[in-house]
Amino acid sequence: MRVISVKISSLRGNGDLIAKAQIESYKYFKYDIIRIFTDLYQQAEAMGATVYYPEDETAYLQAPAIKDLSEIDRLEQLT
Repeated sequence: MRVISVKISSLRGNGDLIAKAQIESYKYFKYDIIRIFTDLYQQAEAMGATVYYPEDETAYLQAPAIKDLSEIDRLEQLT
């Protein structure tokens, strides 16, 4: 079900559209609380993971930044 007529990719990085979607969802479902949560893939991508961003689906991990815990020291610290 879509509460606003936009593709998922349109929401990425667009606070106004995210707010509109949350408000319209609240009006339709009348739930008790609104929790805004998009995804954690941006952080994973920043640390070297490969993330796929489909046009009209949620993002998903294509490849992790490391394949084994022994590679942990290869990750660069985020500043």
